[in-house]
Amino acid sequence: MNQCLRCKRTNPIIKTFSFNDFGIICHNCFQENDTEYSYEFISFLKKINDNNIAYMIEQVNNSSFLIALLYALITYYQKVLGIDNNLFSFLLNKKIFSKENLLNNTYSVLTKAGK
Repeated sequence: MNQCLRCKRTNPIIKTFSFNDFGIICHNCFQENDTEYSYEFISFLKKINDNNIAYMIEQVNNSSFLIALLYALITYYQKVLGIDNNLFSFLLNKKIFSKENLLNNTYSVLTKAGK
C-alpha cells in the first residue's frame, strides 16, 4: 500500500484505491474512469501503512471503511493469491457483502458521490 499500481512510485500522494487491482493509484496516474473516493477513506488507507490493523479497527469511525477493506482483502486472497476457505465463503454470503448492499451503502460512503 505504499506504491502506486501504475507508475510504481513509492510513498506517492494517494488519489484513489483500485478494488479491481487491489492497490493505490497516485495523483499523477489517476484517470477519468477511476473512482474518486472520499478524503476520509483515503486518509483511512494512508493510516493503514503507519499502524497495525488492530489499531485501525479501534480508531475507525465509519464501519463502511472496514466492510470495504475486508471485502477487498477476501477478494484479493481468493482471486490473486488463490487462497479460499469456508470462512471466506461464509462471510461473502452474508447480506452485508451482497452486491446490492455494497453498491447502495458502502459505495456512497466511500465516494464523493455520497457527499
